[in-house]
Amino acid sequence: MNKNPDSPFSKVTSLIATKDGEKFYFDANNEDDLLISSDVLSRAISFGDLENKTDIKVKRSIRPIIGISSDSFWTLELLRRYLSKSENRFISISKVVELHTVSLWSGDSDLNEYGEKSGIKSEKLMEAYNSLRRLVYVKADNDEKIMEFRVPELTNSYLPIWRSAMLCLFQPSLLVDYEISELIELSTLDGPLDFSGKTMMQALHEFLISQNIDFHKINEAILKKRKLLIDKFEAEKTDSNRSLVARDRMKSTRKYEDHYNLEKNEINVFNKRFKNLQKIAKKQGILIKTK
Repeated sequence: MNKNPDSPFSKVTSLIATKDGEKFYFDANNEDDLLISSDVLSRAISFGDLENKTDIKVKRSIRPIIGISSDSFWTLELLRRYLSKSENRFISISKVVELHTVSLWSGDSDLNEYGEKSGIKSEKLMEAYNSLRRLVYVKADNDEKIMEFRVPELTNSYLPIWRSAMLCLFQPSLLVDYEISELIELSTLDGPLDFSGKTMMQALHEFLISQNIDFHKINEAILKKRKLLIDKFEAEKTDSNRSLVARDRMKSTRKYEDHYNLEKNEINVFNKRFKNLQKIAKKQGILIKTK
C-alpha cells in the first residue's frame, strides 16, 4: 500500500513498529490487518470497569492479604511469574517488592557483602515489565495513532477463571499449571482442542482468541463441577480414614466458590468485555527483546 508520511503506518517496516526508539513485532499478514477501532479499546476498558462495580460477593474474600489494590497485586503477580520462569526457581511477591526497593537505590550498598544477595539484578525487573508491554494501532474518526498499554491493565478480574482466560489472550506463557488445566477443561466442553501440529499452549491460545465463547455455558459447567465436588466431600468427610482426601476435595471446591452467586447480567458484562479483548489481542504488537 502507499504510505501516508503522516500516518503511523509510515513507521512500519516488515510489520515491525517503532515507538520511542523501541521495536514491537506484529503478527499480521499485511498492514491493513493492524488497525483497530478506538471503540473496541474503550469498550474493553469500560466493561472491565463495569465488572468491577458489580456486587460480586467474592470480592471481599479474595482481596490480596497485603495492603495494595487488586490491580497492583495482579501486576506484581505477573512480574513474579515472569521472574520465576526466567530464574527457573520460585520467586515470591515479597521478593519482587524488595527488588523494586533495591532497584531505586543508586549504586551498590557496601553492606551487601555481609548479607544474602537475591541473585536477581534490576535489569531482570525491567525485562519483566517490558514483557507486559503491548502496542496497538488505533483509529478514532479520521485519526490514526499508536497506543501502548500493559497486559495487567486489561486482564485483571475478581474471578480467577475469567482472569486466566484474559491472560491467555495476551501472554499465555505466564499461566500456571492449574490455570492451564482449568482452561483446557472448559475449552473442550464442545469437543477436543485442535492441535494440528501446535503445542498445547498454542492450541489453547488460538481457541480462546478466535472462538465465540459463551461464559454463561462455562459458568454452568463450573457450578456442576462444584456441586459434584461438594457431594463427594460430604460423602468422604464421614469416613475418618478418608479425611485427608476430603480436605483436599474441599480445597478444590473453594476455588469454584467465586462463581456461585453470579447473576446473568454479570456474565453478560464479561462476555462483552472478552469479545473486545479478543479483537485487541489479535492485533497486539509485542516488544522485541534487546540485549
